[in-house]
Amino acid sequence: MRFIKIYLLFIFVSATLFMNAQSRISVRLDTNKISIGDQFTLTLKAEVAKDETPHFPLIQDFLDENQKIAIIKESLADTTSSDIAGLRAFQKQFLLSIYEPGTFTIPALNVHLQKQGDTALIALLSDSLIIEVSAPQIDTLAEFRDIKGVMSGGYSWKEFIPYGIGLLVIAAIIIGIWLYRKREKIVELISKPKLPPHEIASQKLEQLRQKQLWQNDRVKEYYTELTDILREYIDGALQIQAIEMTSDELLEALDDSKIEQKAELTSFLRPMLRTADLVKFAKSNPLPDEHDSSFKAVEQFIQKTINHSPINIPVSE
Repeated sequence: MRFIKIYLLFIFVSATLFMNAQSRISVRLDTNKISIGDQFTLTLKAEVAKDETPHFPLIQDFLDENQKIAIIKESLADTTSSDIAGLRAFQKQFLLSIYEPGTFTIPALNVHLQKQGDTALIALLSDSLIIEVSAPQIDTLAEFRDIKGVMSGGYSWKEFIPYGIGLLVIAAIIIGIWLYRKREKIVELISKPKLPPHEIASQKLEQLRQKQLWQNDRVKEYYTELTDILREYIDGALQIQAIEMTSDELLEALDDSKIEQKAELTSFLRPMLRTADLVKFAKSNPLPDEHDSSFKAVEQFIQKTINHSPINIPVSE
């Protein structure tokens, strides 16, 4: 007796699982009441076995009998979740609208299922749906109002033509002024001859003298400008890359050059460079006559090398 009960329970559970796992389709509306012209969504869902493929219908074939239901948009079939174990769920959505008042029936839709390796199709039919469409309420007792005047239909592109021409003219004037000024600068650069290195250095020395830096306790600034003038002159006139050199490298490069009387030149240039290094790096404070002698050393070096032809000398490493 106990065995029979267990057997019957097994048959009942198996039948229940089989019934729950059967493929099925469902259809629903996001609303069953709309106003004329409102849009609503119809969702068709198919829950099928793993070895089955659903083929959704062409909804216009079902709505041909009732042309009052308009198809606005139709989505592609997409996978979704299923509440039944062992089944896959697919759904498709249709955006619809109706432009007349009344009660309308959306007919039953069918979905065809095809098993893998089988050409036969199994049709599943959905339920039909009802939707109510209401007309706008018109107050017939309200008084009539005047017809509104003509409203502006927007601007035509032809109306913007004068403004566009004006902007183009303004842009052309601005570009013309810019080109004219640029041309003046180019002509000025071409017409103004470049001064030779010794004249540039002499002008800078004179400017340095007029600043009276060391007389106003700006000794470090004085020697910085003085050595910069010297290095720029050597770089331009003698083609020795003095700007990037230390004082010792500069003196060595001069010794290795083909400058005439280079021993004499370096002999009075060496004390000036040493004094400048002490001021800049050791905070030394030379006497006033040392400031003058350093200035004169740079002047003498420039005067003695004015007629010297440039000689390329590599930078010492």
